[in-house]
Amino acid sequence: VAGPQGAAGAIPGGPGGAAGPAGAAGTIPGGPGGVAGPAGAAGAIPGGPGGVAGPGGATGCIPGVGCGSVPAP
Repeated sequence: VAGPQGAAGAIPGGPGGAAGPAGAAGTIPGGPGGVAGPAGAAGAIPGGPGGVAGPGGATGCIPGVGCGSVPAP
């Protein structure tokens, strides 16, 4: 589906997503998913690494390893 405010779509049993003036989001069933917009981005892999990034810096975690962050300069 597409219109003046953006677009959205999905493949049955497969990936889906949406995009518009506020940003974009998408997922793959059983796999990675994420969002992005004017304030930054976030994403994760189920059971795996995940993180966020924005104007203040970035933070991420790897299960079984730990988490870390990097402030914006």
